[in-house]
Amino acid sequence: MPLQFTIPRAFYPPAAPLGRWVRQRSRDARHAESLTIIAVGVVLTVATLVSQWSWILLGEAAIDNALALWVLVGHIVGGGLLGWACLWGWKPAIAVTAEADDLEIQQGERTLTLDYEGIERTGRITADAYHRHWRRYAATHAFVNRLPDDLLLLRTTSGPVVLGLALDDLDSLEARLAEYVDVEEAETLVRAA
Repeated sequence: MPLQFTIPRAFYPPAAPLGRWVRQRSRDARHAESLTIIAVGVVLTVATLVSQWSWILLGEAAIDNALALWVLVGHIVGGGLLGWACLWGWKPAIAVTAEADDLEIQQGERTLTLDYEGIERTGRITADAYHRHWRRYAATHAFVNRLPDDLLLLRTTSGPVVLGLALDDLDSLEARLAEYVDVEEAETLVRAA
């Protein structure tokens, strides 16, 4: 009987329309995430300057002018559209299915199927270790929406895979994987200097 787990979707601003546009023109996901932060900063700075200049151009006429109301409405609508375009994004839910002979992980259109024979070792890592090392490692396939305290690290022949399951689901999946592969204790990363 297959085990099925779901990691719910999560709020993620780089998945907003601006972030998706930047990701299409970038060479990798981490680079796109960094460029998205810069692009959001530039867009919001330009929008702030345009807003200020519009009120400066209205000047003294803004007090009794009907145009001032339209400018205010334009600012509110424009701010809402910019907020949506720059910041309103979601990571899709992740479905993990442990079949009798393989493990299938699906997030949106992205699917990864791992044969149990291809998984060399499994172990838990901390959220800190994930952020300091595994997230930055280009070969890592990360399936994490909300960051739990412990994550499951699968060392496979095609590179490391990190799963951010809830604690109960993590225990169940680890027990299933223990039937097929070696489970190691969580590594303690020593910070030099």
